[in-house]
Amino acid sequence: MFYYLESLAMKGRVLRGVVLAVVAVMLSVVAMAQSAHSHNHSHTIHAEDKGPWLGTEWGVGIGAAYSMLDADSDPATLNPRLGYQGHLHMGLLFGRNFALEVELCYSGSSIRAEQLSLDRKIRLTTIDIPVLLSFRVLNSRLQLDLGPVFTVRSSAEYTLDSETKFFGPVYPTWNLAAGVGVRLFRNLMLDVRYIYPLTTTTNQFEGNEFTMRTSRVTGGLTLMF
Repeated sequence: MFYYLESLAMKGRVLRGVVLAVVAVMLSVVAMAQSAHSHNHSHTIHAEDKGPWLGTEWGVGIGAAYSMLDADSDPATLNPRLGYQGHLHMGLLFGRNFALEVELCYSGSSIRAEQLSLDRKIRLTTIDIPVLLSFRVLNSRLQLDLGPVFTVRSSAEYTLDSETKFFGPVYPTWNLAAGVGVRLFRNLMLDVRYIYPLTTTTNQFEGNEFTMRTSRVTGGLTLMF
């Protein structure tokens, strides 16, 4: 237990650093976009023909996620359930074909764990920060995304005899995402992503400790404005 708490404390320090770095990037992006907007506004020659070279986009979305568990041993039968997610989106646009996207995603799901006569529902809550490079074609109707995903929270716990027990983080801090998006209408984007974990996690269920590597598939709709 001491080792587990010490690991959580160390991870908390790392995650705080990641969050601060991402917030700094987002603030820098907003400042750059505002500066570029002022510059383009004061130099309007041929602006209608070329369009602004730097801009921003914002969005809010909902979706679903499904996890694929790969454990190094079989302490219990683990059956993941389809989960939900919501996210805030911000993008820095470089011309017509490139963008830097930063999102804040919250998701909830569960895993059904069965061990002999024991059957428990493990509840998962996750906060991710994807930082993706987006390549866009066909007047931004189609886009390809690639980049890291920082999982700043991955909490999994279950209840046994009125006592809350920790399963351990299901997703590691460092992940890599690849995805494709299709703009259905002017302000509505449909996207699908595959998130691959770059490291494993250490988990425990009723005294049995094991490691897992959990990948995810997500899909959702984003309303852009």
